[in-house]
Amino acid sequence: MQLIDKLKQGDQELLQAIYHQHKNRFVNIMKARFPECDVLVVEDAYSEAVEVLFNNINQGKLTHIEQSIESYIFAIARNKLYRDSKKAQQNLRLSVDLEDKSEQDVWETERHLMAKCLEQLGERCQKLLKLFYYSYKSLQSITTEMGFGDTQNASAAKYKCSQKLKKRMLNEMKNQRH
Repeated sequence: MQLIDKLKQGDQELLQAIYHQHKNRFVNIMKARFPECDVLVVEDAYSEAVEVLFNNINQGKLTHIEQSIESYIFAIARNKLYRDSKKAQQNLRLSVDLEDKSEQDVWETERHLMAKCLEQLGERCQKLLKLFYYSYKSLQSITTEMGFGDTQNASAAKYKCSQKLKKRMLNEMKNQRH
């Protein structure tokens, strides 16, 4: 039976094996290409790419892979990191307005903005982000506490919630400029 057929049938063990087989190599390569990126950002991009692979197979969008599965996952994750890197450069331009304020004022403003935007997220996202970033809980601990099937699912959910929070914060910053 082909790899894609097994994944389409929901073989979670195979998906986990694929995830772990290529993760370290991807992180090492991307950290070299994106030294400014935090390891967690690189790992999140990789997790999301594996999730995209699985979803594309289950939705029938991917029926065969011409290159290796590793190349497919790496291409998705690499493109995500490039897009995020471009967005980060745009965000840096947005923060130029804050340069006139003291560092403490900027930190306080951003902290209040983040708290406000965090409250606008759903309860599950709030809890997940607070457990990870404020309580410093591990993904394994969060997986157990919040009932995620595995750490990959918890990582993907954390990434999505972080992206939602970031998007809300950027929109608020843009609105404050106008």
